[in-house]
Amino acid sequence: MAKCLRSCSTKYKEISLRGCINDLFIFTHIGGLLAGIIGSLAGLGGGIVIVPLLLGLDSLLPISISQQVAVGTSMIAIVVISLSSSIAYWKHQLLQYSTRT
Repeated sequence: MAKCLRSCSTKYKEISLRGCINDLFIFTHIGGLLAGIIGSLAGLGGGIVIVPLLLGLDSLLPISISQQVAVGTSMIAIVVISLSSSIAYWKHQLLQYSTRT
């Protein structure tokens, strides 16, 4: 990954961009796997891993990602995952709509 950092910072970005994209692919997949493991084992949200991961991407990419964009991206991921889970529970009829006590 250090090789990618050096090659992306040169003036010949278009030549060495393929290696950076491969490193980015590996970096994000390992980060996503780590977020899933921590989230399922410790009960923490994936945002505790996703936000620092996104903030660390600016060392791999020629663009900078602000903290607001990283948090917003994490929040969108939370909404999509929550909606997907709710639809799956609804399809399997595991939701209880009654408010009886």
